[in-house]
Amino acid sequence: MNLHSIRVRIVAFTAICVIGSTGTIVGYNLWSASKNADYVASNVGELLDHNSQSSLSHLAAAQAGVIKSEVETAFSTARSMAKALETIAMPENKGGSRDEVRRAQLNELLHRSLQDNPLFNGTYSAWEPDALDGMDAIFKSDAAMGSDASGRALPYWTRDGNGKIAVQPLVEYDSSDKHPNGLVKGGWFLNPQRTGNENILAPLPYVVQGKSVYLATMSVPITVNGKFAGVAGADFELSFVQELANKVDKSIYDGAGSVQIVTNDGLLVASSLDPKSIGGKFSFDQDNGAAEAKALSEGASKIFVDEKDDALRVFSPIALGRTDQSWSVVIDVPRSVVMAESIAMGQAMDERNNTALFWQLAVALIVALVAMVAMALVAHNISAPIVKMANILRRIASGDTVDRVDGADRKDEIGEIAQASEILRTGLQEAEKLRKEAASREEEERKLLDRRAKLAQDFVSRMQALSTGIASSSSEVATAAQDLSNTARETTRQSQSVAVAADQASANVQTVASATEEMSASVRVVNDQVVHSAQIADKANAEADAANDRIQSLAAAAAAIGDVIELINGIAAQTNLLALNATIEAARAGEAGKGFAVVAAEVKELASQTAKATEEIGLKVSEIQQATDGTVRSVGEIAQVIASIKETASQITTAVDEQGSATAEIASNCQQAATGTDEVTKNISGVNIAAQQTGTASTKLQDLSKGLSEQAGDLSNIVEKFVEDFAAA
Repeated sequence: MNLHSIRVRIVAFTAICVIGSTGTIVGYNLWSASKNADYVASNVGELLDHNSQSSLSHLAAAQAGVIKSEVETAFSTARSMAKALETIAMPENKGGSRDEVRRAQLNELLHRSLQDNPLFNGTYSAWEPDALDGMDAIFKSDAAMGSDASGRALPYWTRDGNGKIAVQPLVEYDSSDKHPNGLVKGGWFLNPQRTGNENILAPLPYVVQGKSVYLATMSVPITVNGKFAGVAGADFELSFVQELANKVDKSIYDGAGSVQIVTNDGLLVASSLDPKSIGGKFSFDQDNGAAEAKALSEGASKIFVDEKDDALRVFSPIALGRTDQSWSVVIDVPRSVVMAESIAMGQAMDERNNTALFWQLAVALIVALVAMVAMALVAHNISAPIVKMANILRRIASGDTVDRVDGADRKDEIGEIAQASEILRTGLQEAEKLRKEAASREEEERKLLDRRAKLAQDFVSRMQALSTGIASSSSEVATAAQDLSNTARETTRQSQSVAVAADQASANVQTVASATEEMSASVRVVNDQVVHSAQIADKANAEADAANDRIQSLAAAAAAIGDVIELINGIAAQTNLLALNATIEAARAGEAGKGFAVVAAEVKELASQTAKATEEIGLKVSEIQQATDGTVRSVGEIAQVIASIKETASQITTAVDEQGSATAEIASNCQQAATGTDEVTKNISGVNIAAQQTGTASTKLQDLSKGLSEQAGDLSNIVEKFVEDFAAA
């Protein structure tokens, strides 16, 4: 393999350019794809994190609304009972009931209220001494009427697990002692007595029909004639709240988190983590404990991030009736669960990037191999005619006869080189023909001169033999002989001129050879430029392919994200429609649908925020689409490559012009060769003139010999013989 061959250099340089360009483009695409993936993963992760936190907040708020609705129902029932009891306890002259029926009416009201509210655990009313009917002494220890040993009206109607309803007297209503969890035992009575406001107390340990349970009790003060007379209330077991907490926990990330209901004093009302912990203290985070305690006490909606355990904790307050107390729904979820979608998306993008890397490398390798094979064929098609013409030129230079130069009918630069070589071949063969003709004429003239010189020598020898017989005429004969000698010298000089003309023809042939060398140099220049043009064209092709791949990759990524946005928008629209329907149904339900209306409003707000999030993602998609600006830069690079190709074409034109000049030089030298031939012809004419002058001198000798007729008889015969031989020669 000839490493200096044009074909080898074209293939080698093309391989380097293709591999380098392909590697650069693939590397840039991989780097760009990695950056885009990181950018999308980061922004989508932040959006998902934000949306997840917002979703958790709304979910907590929705559950808070459900609990608030149940608590509000209890408060509403307690208020209704309090208002009714206030009317019953009024003096008869002001519309009140008779004293002897008031306790029966009280128990009937409590019993019916409990029956009408299946979620209630109990209804109760506790009165100040003799505040109801002034008949406490009569009802002492009357448990059936709900009185203890004091005879006060203290009925507590309860429902057990089997649905059985019974009455018992209230206990510890006036106790300031505290339960182990810190709650005042009689707080449900003492707080309204002290403040005149509604009160909720939970989680309150209490014995109901012989069973210890934790209650949430709502009590409303009863005022008669502007004076505190007692309380009316309702309570329910916290198992209802516990069931709600468990249900919400299962609906959040398949139970991966936890739900707790906590009072503003930090007591657990419900816990999906450990139902047995109800009534105990809430466990605050080690780092955010103070802020969490403040959020509970103030009834604030907060989201805390536990960096240590990488978890989210959401606080959503529950407003409780007309009290200054509040509960909070606390939802704990590991961030790894919240961000599972983002992590899965990142892993999916990594897999797609790896797949894209494999195919980009495979396609790049295939393109490189195809390009190198194609350039090998192109290089062969370029170099083969040039090698063939070089062999023809070497044959012409060595003097071989070449019938024609192949490729002269081609329309490209190689065709122009072949045409120039054909002109060179024709010129050199014509010059060689003229040179041979001139040499042939020179040889014939040389032979003629040799023969004449020999005849002259014979003539002189014979004349010397007769010179003694013509001594008297020797002077004149000598003069005539001198003239003849001069004529001979002139003939010799003319022959020398012919030799000089032949030398000139030889020099012209050398000039033709020099022009041929210049033409060979021009051929090499043309060849180099053609190679460069092929390399530039290949580079332009690689740049165009890279631009097309980039547009397709970005268009596919934008379309995929657009599909996701459309899906999220559809879900948000459907959610909004469901929320609207829920609001309408809640409005139809009136007072009973208030809690449902709160949930519907929160869901509608969640749908609105989801739609807003999709708009933000849309903006991010627009930013990704701006990556197509890289395509414009690739097109600019292709334009520069095309400009370089044009410049190369200009250089090829210059080389062709130089070839034309060399051809013109060959034509000029051929003209000079023709001129030298004309000079030979003229010199031959001079020889003829000199021969005529020689004939004239011979005539003079004949005139002189008339006087020597006797002595010149023999000489006349010799001369006649000489003339005949000379003419025959």
